Formats: sequence, C-alpha cells, structure tokens
Amino acid sequence: MEMDVERIKAELQSRKDFNALEIFKRIDAENKIFIDCIALSDYLNSKGVYVQDEDAIAFIQRLDKDLDSKLSCKEFVQGILPSSSQYESKALSSSSTENEKTSKKIKSVLMCGTPSHLKISSNNTVCK
Repeated sequence: MEMDVERIKAELQSRKDFNALEIFKRIDAENKIFIDCIALSDYLNSKGVYVQDEDAIAFIQRLDKDLDSKLSCKEFVQGILPSSSQYESKALSSSSTENEKTSKKIKSVLMCGTPSHLKISSNNTVCK
C-alpha cells in the first residue's frame, strides 16, 4: 500500500501541470490558510468523490505533523510529494492495472483545472 501511495505521488509530481500550492488553494476554498476534514470532504464531494467523515479525518491525521487536526500548506505539500527522489524512479517503473486505475482517479480529482503555468518549487519554499 505504501509503495502504491508513493508511486502515485511520484507520478503526480512528474506531471507538467502539477501544482501542489494550487491544489491546496482549491481545497481551502474559504481561504482559511488550512485544510480541515470539512474542506477536504467538500472539495472531494464537489468532484464527485464521496468520502465518509472517518476517511477525511484519517487523511488529515496522516499528514498532520503538529497534531492540530488541520493541514497547513506546508504539511499538505510535504504529504503529497514523494518521500524521496530515489523512490520516484522505482515507483514509476512498477505499476499494475489496478494501481493505474487508482492513480488516474486520484489525479483527475487533484488536477481538475490546475493551470500549467503555476508551479511550486521542489523544496516547498512557496509554502511557509
């Protein structure tokens, strides 16, 4: 499972139109400067992906480093980028049909309408 997640992260990061900051802004539609489980659920629901509250909470908890039950921009970006660039090439080379289906579904939700001219630096300096 962890390898699947890292592979999807690596695939997303390699896309020319990938922009972690723009995705954060889209999920944080109310400009609260953080993402909570309500904002995450609302965003996914608006894209036709219906999640239970427990799933949204689990996602937030997984990435929430300071344990405040919400994601700062930095926590979100660090959570959706691959853990290591060394893993990235391995992850991209090993895939199955099921993983590709899952990857496409996640990508389509995250990338819906993200402008290609906006980028975030690889060291995440855009999010403070």
